[in-house]
Parts: sequence; C-alpha cells; structure tokens
Amino acid sequence: MPKRKQRRKNSETAKRSPGWITTDDEEILRRRERAASEELQVDPLDADNAFYGSHRVDSNSGQSYRVEIRSLDSPVNSCNCPDHQVNGLGTCKHIEAVLHRLQHRRKRAFKAATTEGSPYFEIFLDRRDNSVWLLPPLKGAPRSKAHDLLSPFFSSDNRLEGEPLDALPALQRAVENVHGTVRSRIRISQHLLPWLEALDRREQQIRGRRHFETEAAAGNMSLDLVKHSLYTY
Repeated sequence: MPKRKQRRKNSETAKRSPGWITTDDEEILRRRERAASEELQVDPLDADNAFYGSHRVDSNSGQSYRVEIRSLDSPVNSCNCPDHQVNGLGTCKHIEAVLHRLQHRRKRAFKAATTEGSPYFEIFLDRRDNSVWLLPPLKGAPRSKAHDLLSPFFSSDNRLEGEPLDALPALQRAVENVHGTVRSRIRISQHLLPWLEALDRREQQIRGRRHFETEAAAGNMSLDLVKHSLYTY
C-alpha cells in the first residue's frame, strides 16, 4: 500500500478509535484475533451434540474455563471467565476459540448446524443486559410439552418474568419435576447459579444497609462503629 493511502487509513482508524475508546465491533475483533493466535486447548464436555454444548477451554495462563455454545451466529453464548462477565459484548476469546475450532474442522457441517440452531430450549443469562432469556429451538413444532412448561415463566419476547431470585428457583423446580423426556429438551445454563448467588448477596447487603439506616434514624443503633482509638494522623 502506498504511504499516502496508509497514512490516510491510519488517520481514519485514529478518528474512529481515539485513545482507548473502541467500538464493540473492534473489541470483538480483538478477541477473535487472540482466539486464533493464542494457544488455547479446547475440549468438548458433551458427547451427544457436536456443535451445541459445553466445552472446557484451557488458557496458556493455566486457567480453565467452561464455555456454553447455544448459537453459532449470535452473541448469546457464555463463559465463566472474568472478561465475559464484565465486557458486555456477549463473547470473549474463549467463546471465539470454540467457534473457531468448530468451524475450522467441519465447515459444511458448521454451516448446516447454524441454520438448524440448537435442538434445546436454552435458558441462559445474557451478559449484554444481565437478563435471563429463553432461546427456543428453531426446528420442530411451535407448541410442545416443554414449551407449555416454560411459557408461564417467560414473556412474549422470551425474557424471564418476575424477580430472578424468585422466578429462577421456581423454574428450576418445575423442570426438575417434569418427565425425563421433556426435561431432556431443556437446558439451563450452569452459569446461572453463580450469578444468582452473587445477586442474592448483593440484595442481602442492600437490605442490611437499609435496616441499619432505619434503625440508626430511629435511635436504635449508633453511627459510632469504630471501637478502637484512632491514630492522630
């Protein structure tokens, strides 16, 4: 490329991404590049489905992460790595490494699986908005026993209704108590339980603070919580 065109391209890139500010597309591209360049070991954990299932990804740092694949063309997959939990992109380098591996080895089958979609009713946490969603199968009858079981828990756009701390345990009980053939069509993300536990801890902290503030305002608790003498500085 001539130097003038190269300088113009660099200038345009700088305008799009001044300093540390980058677009979501640029951040996703970075993770795809790292997934392709870094030595990440990918091992499937589910033997019953070649494309839609869980994988263990071993990083070159020695860490292992669990990746759940429920879509081959939408950012609704999940990973328990710290980056996926906070970046709001719906992906990370570990997810991209799994997708890269699946596509690289079986391109024609990968394309067919993308069109068919996951055969399960997928219940998962979308980290882009921290909401719980239902992803129904693309194939099969629109109504089924699994659909009838799950529909009371989700809105018309497939978002979990009600407070997750109440709705999710009720949903899990309903799935556990249903017939095995119906239950086998429903897959609840294993990443939901740690998220729910963290949500419960935050709610307990909020309730505890509100209780303390109410009691302190009523004169039942003292704001003087320091029991030891302070240093002069």
